[in-house]
Amino acid sequence: MALMPEEAALLVAKSLCALYELPNLAKIPSEVQKKHVKELEQQILEEQTETLKKRKIEQMMQKIDIILPGLSPAHALVHIPTEDFLDTDPGVQTGDNAIKYAVFTDLWERGYHITSGSKFGCHYLVYPGDPVKFHATYMVRCVKKEKLFNPTAIVAFGRLAVGVNKLAVLAYLNSREKVEYQTLQWHDSIH
Repeated sequence: MALMPEEAALLVAKSLCALYELPNLAKIPSEVQKKHVKELEQQILEEQTETLKKRKIEQMMQKIDIILPGLSPAHALVHIPTEDFLDTDPGVQTGDNAIKYAVFTDLWERGYHITSGSKFGCHYLVYPGDPVKFHATYMVRCVKKEKLFNPTAIVAFGRLAVGVNKLAVLAYLNSREKVEYQTLQWHDSIH
């Protein structure tokens, strides 16, 4: 699993890892080196292809009694490609991404576990412990305080959070550039 840009930047900022420039990557490889790399890539690709074919055949043979009755076109699955609407610019400490980095860092320093929330329409999912052992408690969306809100977007965010049993949280930087949080709470009835 790849690190989120905010994770990588935080690890470097906390001196938990370092980034190194590999000068040999800037040198143009010789024709012999290029040929050797292509041969290795081809060999690895062939090995992976063969292994994948064997694994697929084994899986199909285990489920053949289920597969055969469902081979009609009416049961065919269609993949519909989608596009991520959240900003994925790798420059995480500057510009529009500075708020996301500040929020990620603040949550991390408070001891929370954080994963990407792009599948839930937010920036981060926040867990009280290891995501393998716990469900996310919060859905965090980073916002600019001075930006006007679209009321239907706020309602949709809150309803989605309720639907997946999480709390909807808006995170922003206050006038002192400190992270603050606002939780959206839905109630069954208001009197």
